[in-house]
Amino acid sequence: MKKQIFSEIKDKIEHLVKARRLREAFSTTRSLAESIMNFEASDAVARAEETYRHMLRYAASGAEDPGRSEMSEQLGEVLLSTTDTLERANLMIDEPSLYNNVARFENTRPGESIASLIEEYASLTGKGSMFDFITGSKRRDEYIESLRRRENLETRLFNKAWVTHPLSAADAESLEKVFSESIFPEHFAILLTWAVTLGSLVYYDTRRLELLMSARTATSPRLQSASLIGLLLALNKGRGRYMPPRLRHRLEALKETSSWETDAEMAYKELTRTRDTDRITAKIRDEVVPEMMKLRPEISRRFSGELPVDPEDMEENPEWHELLEKSGISDKLREMSEIQEEGGDVMMGTFSHLKSFPFFHEVANWFLPFHTDRTELADQSNADLQPLADIISAMPMLCDSDKYSMMLSLTAAPAPQRALIMQQLNAQADQFNELRSAMLNTDMSDRRDLLRKQVQNLFRFFRLFRRKGEFPNPFAQAINLSGIPGLESLNSPSLVQVICEFYFSHGYYEEGLALAAGLGNLSEGVTDPKSPQSMLIQRMGYANMKLGNYRKALEYFEMTLLVQPDNLWVLKNTARCHMQTGNYKKAMEYFRQATALPGCGEDPVLTLSCAYCQLQSEQYDAAVKSYFKAEYLGANPKKVLRQLSWALLMNGDSAQSRRYLEKAMEKTGHIPNDYLNLGHIHLIQGNFKEALDSYRMNISARKEKEALTISQAVEGFISDIAEDTPALSRLGIQPDLLPLLTDSLLYSIE
Repeated sequence: MKKQIFSEIKDKIEHLVKARRLREAFSTTRSLAESIMNFEASDAVARAEETYRHMLRYAASGAEDPGRSEMSEQLGEVLLSTTDTLERANLMIDEPSLYNNVARFENTRPGESIASLIEEYASLTGKGSMFDFITGSKRRDEYIESLRRRENLETRLFNKAWVTHPLSAADAESLEKVFSESIFPEHFAILLTWAVTLGSLVYYDTRRLELLMSARTATSPRLQSASLIGLLLALNKGRGRYMPPRLRHRLEALKETSSWETDAEMAYKELTRTRDTDRITAKIRDEVVPEMMKLRPEISRRFSGELPVDPEDMEENPEWHELLEKSGISDKLREMSEIQEEGGDVMMGTFSHLKSFPFFHEVANWFLPFHTDRTELADQSNADLQPLADIISAMPMLCDSDKYSMMLSLTAAPAPQRALIMQQLNAQADQFNELRSAMLNTDMSDRRDLLRKQVQNLFRFFRLFRRKGEFPNPFAQAINLSGIPGLESLNSPSLVQVICEFYFSHGYYEEGLALAAGLGNLSEGVTDPKSPQSMLIQRMGYANMKLGNYRKALEYFEMTLLVQPDNLWVLKNTARCHMQTGNYKKAMEYFRQATALPGCGEDPVLTLSCAYCQLQSEQYDAAVKSYFKAEYLGANPKKVLRQLSWALLMNGDSAQSRRYLEKAMEKTGHIPNDYLNLGHIHLIQGNFKEALDSYRMNISARKEKEALTISQAVEGFISDIAEDTPALSRLGIQPDLLPLLTDSLLYSIE
């Protein structure tokens, strides 16, 4: 069956199950199974439907059944799971995606189960295995071959754990041993955790959830971090799917552990931060790097032969400092430093260009924790890389994926350059250790850092893998973990408000509003101006305003003004929303309330806003007075002079209007609209020739400054004349005169 048709039927089944219309869902699922000739699935649906019929007969008799709701959910899950199985079987026929290619390959090796492959891997970790090799005690080729065998097995197991669906009880039991038994290396257990996670993002599988819960109870902090991120994403992906009682009980037990709540909150925040990674990367690429490149000629000129090698010496050079400050780069670098301190991923752009090595063509390698027991380092030509790899391994600012990028790029570097890099990295490692030793609560910092690095590894895969479009990307939309059964602690108002604040402060208004909508009624907290609820309501008003939802924004702003009538910021934005809806009289009321506050009566911006509202409300005399006041208070000439000129013209003072228009043209330069208004002034004064000359200049200026064709410029002029006709008519210009003047003008410029 065609993929699109199947997808539509699957969506219908999911809708029916969600709506509890199980009779229709059974019929649709059974028809789907029969259409692709999967009679095993058809029989399974028939058996489940018979159970449903028995339940219906029992319910129709009026008998009490406390397990009825649970049974309905179980039967709905049978339908959804069957649909997943049918979809997978349908895609396995000829779908060329990587997932299906790997799954088809694994199907050709039925004798190699997850259990047998793990047993084979375990044999390599015992006594006399490659982990006990000392480089000089055995032949190097035997050592490298042992490493290669282990790495190949790791990849095979990753792929098998990723694409096997559903996991059998034996599969799950074998994988759980990897998470619980110390014989297996930590990096291997983490790798399989991500394989389980990646599979759960394709198809829902309760055994995968149970495995991630098991891995969370391991002793390794890194494994705990990886499994927590995986569990949160799997629960988010499976939102609305049935979770059996044993799994619910296990999740409840997991939540009773000491570090669950703090770790889950930190993980949620780190997942949220990924929303800003693309912006940070673009900022570095489009702003910081180009500005630094612009400085190269100046650096060469001013510091030729004197440019110090040590970056610290460069910072101490006052001329260098002055150059950076004047260029604005210092501000951008400080901003990047602040972003990094807040947890922003500033390394994404730096290492994105180093993901083209063949190493990264393998899905498993994106999730492999960095460790130095690799074939890349066993080659004798790279023997000097081992100490460097140890340094990189301890670097806190890089995630595993970026560490591999650095190591792989250094394999091609000359030995002298490696030595220089090693010296620099050693110095940075020493500085970090000194800083870390002076920090308090390093355990919490370490746990946050582990979670952050796991998220960064995952994010890089979904953003940079060469076939990323074939994978269901959990970061395609903002991750909202509120409302998921079992994760109630992540729905606490305090945490949601923190995450909303992140979204709002970084300009992700839709995401912030979607999350805040789950908080319910916030009006109770408005009474305290400093309460988080009060600030959140103001943020929600501002977010709606930025999105153009002005009426919704007014609801939030006016909610605040009921108890904070003197909030200047809210008053101004309330007025602006009314302006956007065309209610200038209402806007003027709020601007007046704002100007009445202490210290605001002489604010030129507020005065200018009042003048504009009066102008739009056709209160021309009041508008002229307000514009004069704004000019006196030092308002920006670009914003006051032209508006004042128009207000004077509408108030009947064409001579004064012309003086202020010419003053605006002199002080701020000419714009096409100036010639249009000047033409209006001449027309009102009876200077028809001068009016036509000004209109002609308007068309010419439009053509030149706006890069228009002559016909486009003419159309723009005619449109503006039509728009201004009512105002000119009020000033005594006959409406039927304007088309005549326009045609006369157009004849003259043919």
